[in-house]
Parts: sequence; C-alpha cells; structure tokens
Amino acid sequence: MSRVTAWMCAAAVFLIAGQAAWGAQLGFIRYTPAFYFTDADWEMATADFDKFLSTQEDGAEIGGSNPDTGSAWRFQALGAVEEEGQRCRQVAITLQARKAESEATSAYLFCRDPEAGWRMVRGIR
Repeated sequence: MSRVTAWMCAAAVFLIAGQAAWGAQLGFIRYTPAFYFTDADWEMATADFDKFLSTQEDGAEIGGSNPDTGSAWRFQALGAVEEEGQRCRQVAITLQARKAESEATSAYLFCRDPEAGWRMVRGIR
C-alpha cells in the first residue's frame, strides 16, 4: 500500500464531512463515518482504493467492509480526464461506520503523477 495513496484517501474522507462546514470548528468530524474508522478500516479501504484507481473503468463501482468494526466503503469511477498532461480520475467516495449510523459521499479528482503516484487534486461537484 502506497503511503501517498493512504494520505490521499484519509484527506478525501475528512473532506467529505467538511464541505458543508468548511472553516467551522472541527467538532463536526466527531459524528462522521471517517471519525469512527479504525487503523484496520483505513488499511483495508486504502488497499481497495489503490487497486480501484488503476484498474477500474468509468462507471465501475467497488466496495468493501471490515466485519470486525462494521465500517464500509464504496468507490465509483465517475469519469477519466486529462489535466496538465496527467491521467486523472473523478471518483465518488462513500464511507459508512456502524457507530456513526450514517454514510457520507463526496466526489474528488485524483491525478496520477508518474513519480509520486495518485494524488487528490480537488473536490468536484
């Protein structure tokens, strides 16, 4: 599992909850699925995300879960684009956590840097 991808996935997940409350105090994170993800959840989701970005075609959706915690994730490929000469993917990320009793979905643009691998560029609507 790539460290870069792990940080991208974590950043994307925290942004999911923050779009409506951007700039507010961070207390809102306490009640989002991302807050309840364990290290094992992140490792499993990140491994799925690494494979997903490189192998899935537009429209494809994959998901996974950790039966020990009840956390789950889904990734949907919304489209491929080229930006500044890099291959990019538009991806919807959905997270669920049993303790949060909710799910959160947001979409982001990830681009593949030949040297650093996939990185999140920005959120998309």
